[in-house]
Amino acid sequence: FTALGLELGEIKLVITLPDWWTEGRNRWVVMLQGPNNTATAAPRWSYSDNLALRLMPATVAYPAVAGENDVQLVVSFEIGRAAAAVIFEAAACYIVVVPPPGYSVKCNSTDNEEIFKVITAPAGSEAFCSPRVSNPDEVVVTMSNVRFSNRDVVFSFGLDVPFETPNSNFFQVTILSYGLYTADSNTQVPGMPIPSPRLTSRVSWQIQGFESFDWLLAWADAAKEAGALGQGLANALQVPNSTLSIDAVRASLKPGGPGRRMDGTLLGQLDVNFSCSLVLNERDPRHIDNLLARLSSDSFPDIATRSTLESLSDAGLYPLTLADCVVAVPMQVQPMNVTEPEFIWAAAAAEAETHVTFSFNLHGDTSDLQAVLLLLPPTFTHEVHRLQDIIVSENLPLASDEGSWVDTRSPTMLRILVKQGTKVPEGIYTFTFPVFVPYEMPAQNVWFMCLCSSRTCDSPTHPGIITSFALPGFNIGDVHPKMRVTIAAAPP
Repeated sequence: FTALGLELGEIKLVITLPDWWTEGRNRWVVMLQGPNNTATAAPRWSYSDNLALRLMPATVAYPAVAGENDVQLVVSFEIGRAAAAVIFEAAACYIVVVPPPGYSVKCNSTDNEEIFKVITAPAGSEAFCSPRVSNPDEVVVTMSNVRFSNRDVVFSFGLDVPFETPNSNFFQVTILSYGLYTADSNTQVPGMPIPSPRLTSRVSWQIQGFESFDWLLAWADAAKEAGALGQGLANALQVPNSTLSIDAVRASLKPGGPGRRMDGTLLGQLDVNFSCSLVLNERDPRHIDNLLARLSSDSFPDIATRSTLESLSDAGLYPLTLADCVVAVPMQVQPMNVTEPEFIWAAAAAEAETHVTFSFNLHGDTSDLQAVLLLLPPTFTHEVHRLQDIIVSENLPLASDEGSWVDTRSPTMLRILVKQGTKVPEGIYTFTFPVFVPYEMPAQNVWFMCLCSSRTCDSPTHPGIITSFALPGFNIGDVHPKMRVTIAAAPP
């Protein structure tokens, strides 16, 4: 309302609706204020299917490592024209960043060193970060001498990450005018999921009723793709389907024999590897003690068989006979722990080629990493045209047996594929390749390094992202401090 120049009077009413209320709805009712500042008079009610409301475009990126402190949080937003007009006269505003429950956004590190940075902001503006008085886990950025344009604004803060993903995992970015009216806002900025420990196990069934081994392989693939195996096991464990993943499905003829009975009936075996994310709440079915108790129960093989057969039937798959269910001993697996992300560049001249290096430190071996995604800012382009153009750490098991192990089809994206079924050992990993520097820096000068559990990841918000690092870029003529040391140490 402030952006439209409307006077709200002395009475202000804020109604917060649950997320589900707006699903499928595009009818917004306006109640006009009556005489004498009454809140009950409603001279006119109306609705429209053509009214488009706008959430301020905003994103957040940070390494979602459970329990880590002082990680880098990059917040970007683009203020609307009407809101920019409200701020224009005073040339000042406040940006409030509210994290999800359990998070803490900070201007200074735990050692009281300033970690707030302005990455991109209107020319001539000044920004000062301070904790919010009403809640020290939130921050307020005070901006002065500011004239917003259509360019993104990008800030960097410190962030303390909780030990598990909160139920309501949304950040809020609000722009307040100098008079403390809301000029623009986005209350639904998705946070990064925090990888949690997982409990892994395997169920195996003796299976019959198929006509050939090829037919069984196709049936097993269809059962996995339809989600029937995951739904059946999730129901048996009494956990949400979204928290259980099917990691591998293997169909084979019965081991130790010809795979055929005396009457000619084929006998097979179906092995399903699965894992379930763990939570800290002891009352939740996904607490490790509750899952272990259920998996070790004498009745669980029968429950899992019955539940899986029902899910297969609901999915419309041909009914096969599942018998003699065996449950493997479950194991707890810790999430991938990645620290020390770094982005290094050589001398950066406009409209010229330079080399950049991404790196990270992996603590502990992992089987979750399937790809590494490197994203360039707009107007930058990579110059990787051959495999020899990119240098990758020798300790990373690349998918070399599949042909090209790097996807270069997008000029602003590289996706490096990890060999399937292999474990990535702990260590430091680096990726060096040439890029073309544009004539001028883009508004959102941020580089992303994402670690993926999926080979199809293509953005920091893809569901297959394990963790994402947003790394501030460089300006024309900048040289990375490490490169300065190298240049200074070089012989004449």
